[in-house]
Amino acid sequence: MNRTAKIGALFTIATVLITIYMLKIADSFGNGSTYPVYAYIDDATGLLTDSKVSVSGVPAGMLRRITLENGKARVDIDVYETIPLYRDATLTKKMESMLGTYILTLTSGHDTEHPLQPGDEIKFVSIESDIQSAMESAEQVAASANSILKKIDTFLGNDTNKKDMRKMFDTLVKTTDQTSQSLARNMALLEKTLKNFAEISQKVNRKSDDEIDKVSQMLTNSLAITARIQEMLDKKDGEFSEAMLAFRDSMKQISSDLKRSRDTIDNVKNISKNLDDITAKIANGEGTIGKIVNDEKLYEDITNISSHLSDYADQTMGMKIHVNFDTSYMIKTGKFKSAFGVMLQPNKKNFYYIGLVDDPRGNVTTKTVVHSGTLDGQPYHLVDTETETTDKWKFNVQIGRRFGPIVLRGGLVENYAGFGIDYLPIRYFRMGTEMFHFSKNGGPNLKIYASVFPFVDLIEPFSWLYIRGGVDDVITDQRDYFFGAGVGFNDDTLKSLVGSVPVSP
Repeated sequence: MNRTAKIGALFTIATVLITIYMLKIADSFGNGSTYPVYAYIDDATGLLTDSKVSVSGVPAGMLRRITLENGKARVDIDVYETIPLYRDATLTKKMESMLGTYILTLTSGHDTEHPLQPGDEIKFVSIESDIQSAMESAEQVAASANSILKKIDTFLGNDTNKKDMRKMFDTLVKTTDQTSQSLARNMALLEKTLKNFAEISQKVNRKSDDEIDKVSQMLTNSLAITARIQEMLDKKDGEFSEAMLAFRDSMKQISSDLKRSRDTIDNVKNISKNLDDITAKIANGEGTIGKIVNDEKLYEDITNISSHLSDYADQTMGMKIHVNFDTSYMIKTGKFKSAFGVMLQPNKKNFYYIGLVDDPRGNVTTKTVVHSGTLDGQPYHLVDTETETTDKWKFNVQIGRRFGPIVLRGGLVENYAGFGIDYLPIRYFRMGTEMFHFSKNGGPNLKIYASVFPFVDLIEPFSWLYIRGGVDDVITDQRDYFFGAGVGFNDDTLKSLVGSVPVSP
């Protein structure tokens, strides 16, 4: 190959390589075709045609043309078809370098249902602050700072103002020192107070432990004493029965002797002698009767047994009496409803209850009245509804029985047949429900209530008090809410109360 052929081949190879390189660095190479869009911008300073347009730093197209339309700069952009734009897309002008060159960036938007078509306008355009605006803002800030410094210099140039400032700083320093000293004193006082509280708590804890031990010991002793007393009572009951039988036999013997004395004086003398012997034995403490008469301890035991027998007779033949009175405020009615009741309890399970209720609502009855007549020669019929309120005073007459914490009762409830159920889980709380007046329009009267006895362990009269509340007539449209308080006591309370009243001789 000659020299000319070599030069021609080298030139051909170089041309192909350059062409391939130019195609690789071309904007359209590897990105496919583009579609045009445009936007209007207030200031296109620093923008260059054929400059890149990017999305998140990735090339997305080229700025092809800048023209002026209606006082604004119109920029035409070719965007790669691989990058979609939507109706809420944004075009932003950003500063590229300190030399004053700018570039355009795009955000695709999120309204995927409305993509931009070729030739559509980008509506949202923004311009980031450039270096010139920043410099102007800095100059304005510097001017404002210079003005403030001049005013401060003028203010401090006055001797009076200097004295006032010095006084102000001196006062501030003194105040700070005093505050620091006061805070130190308060912290020391707080520390001392906390130590005192800690000591008091320790003493209270120690005292509480000692008191708990004492109470435990007292309970143990009380149980032992109770068991001993019960044992003594059981034992003395048998001795008392034997003594009474012996006394009865002796009296029978005396009676037969007295009968025989009617027949003969001798028998009378013998009986008198026997009586003298018996009296002597009794005086000497011999025999059953002599022991009864002369043994003071046995006499006290017999007295205690008689007292127990008397109490047992009272409980068996008599009835416990419970009295209660309460008043409640009816929220919707705006008036008070009061109730008084007496419960007779022959035993722990059964009871009878009699009560009187002052109900401000009374019993509301509705009746239909038909008015007939003639008006201007024409007959007419008018149907009218009248309501009447009666029976403001109502009565409760019920019987009931208790099954553990459950109480069932029935009878008259506020003048109507009904029943009630009460639940007493603890002595401080009671809840219940009543249902009565089943013939009433709209359904029977259902009442739900609860009572709390917060002072039951206190001394009288505070232990009588209780608090109650609930809902009346739950089912019908006449529903009303109530809350109130009351007092309740039994015959034992009455006895103790009467016994504590002083009586003049």
